[in-house]
Amino acid sequence: MGWSKAAAEAGSDETALMSALQRLDRHRQNRWGLELRLSSLRSYHKRPQHIRAVRKLLTPLRQRFEASIFQLASGDLFILMQCPNIAEAKPVLLNILNLFVDDPLVAGKDEAEALDALSPIFDLETGYEAARAHVTGLIEQNRGLRAETVAEPAARAPMHVVSPQQITEIERAIKNANLANLLRRQSACVVAPGLPPSPVFHELFFSTTDLAQLITPGYDLTSNKWLFQHLTSLFDQRMLSLLMDRAYRGTLRNASMNLTLKTILTPEFLDFDTETNVKDRGSLAIELPFVEVTGEPGEFFFAQKLLHGLGYKIILDCVRHEALPLIDRELLGVDMVKVIWETGLEDHADGSWGEKLRAAIQRIGRERVCFCRVDAPEAIDTGRKLGVSLFQGRLIDAMVQDRKPASAAG
Repeated sequence: MGWSKAAAEAGSDETALMSALQRLDRHRQNRWGLELRLSSLRSYHKRPQHIRAVRKLLTPLRQRFEASIFQLASGDLFILMQCPNIAEAKPVLLNILNLFVDDPLVAGKDEAEALDALSPIFDLETGYEAARAHVTGLIEQNRGLRAETVAEPAARAPMHVVSPQQITEIERAIKNANLANLLRRQSACVVAPGLPPSPVFHELFFSTTDLAQLITPGYDLTSNKWLFQHLTSLFDQRMLSLLMDRAYRGTLRNASMNLTLKTILTPEFLDFDTETNVKDRGSLAIELPFVEVTGEPGEFFFAQKLLHGLGYKIILDCVRHEALPLIDRELLGVDMVKVIWETGLEDHADGSWGEKLRAAIQRIGRERVCFCRVDAPEAIDTGRKLGVSLFQGRLIDAMVQDRKPASAAG
């Protein structure tokens, strides 16, 4: 659904809600209003799939009490229904509350407080005027929001559709481009309180932003997930080819490379292994995406045996923190786990998930867990709460850069 269409429908719902309330002026007996304050939840709990789930759980109210559901421009829902005892709606509200039990809006509150924070109830029989004034205030507050939402498409970048011919041209450009200047190093560091970052290893990768500017100016390669996945194997081949050059052998020590599972099983990787012996590269680590490990477990375990047999370490990359308690590092045979820092991890560390995450990190090994994509100081604070001391990302880059003398930085 387009932004303008969604905004228009929200405006239509608000008009319909006010009309329904006006009609209830003379028919208030056993009438109730329920407000679901979904806009007060954190952003990671306000995705379309979450709204669909809430609407699904409201089905019993529609079926039993002919409840009408109205969506406001803010994303909140307001429900009008008729039933003798509002307590009959409580099981439905508890099911919805359970979806968001870790959200700061309700976390740490008892059941009554949490329900009141997420879904306040209005008795229209005794408090009609107050409820109507409240809804009117919400709609007035949403007018500016709706106008901004409707105007948003004008500022959004147009979608680029890539033709098969263009894909062929992009592939040719990747194969022929000089990518040496696009090779980047990013350190993973131990960050202890009161001490400067201490590098443990560095990751070698191509800058996708610079790649896009070189190969497809004006087009974000990562915006098309399928295309980027398709091209990743070509990036891997160019990475392996570049690092086989003797001029880059020194970068392989205390390093990691992010490769796909498919690349590990190609002749190009075996050629790389032949050209760069263990003396050159030391215990080079290969970072494998977690999503590929779960999607192709048979291929992963085969690759894991091959890599360990050839003397490589294995890092499980791009793990969402919700999946951390599911990981058995020893069973998977990996040496380290990289957890993506993202908004929400901080809340979970302080909420009921905190103990689960701490136990998972303790089981995996505190020194074998690294927070990656760290771009905010909160990530370091959260990591320390959970027992993590190894961090990687733009914030760590800046901290390391600040420590360099002027001549070294240049």
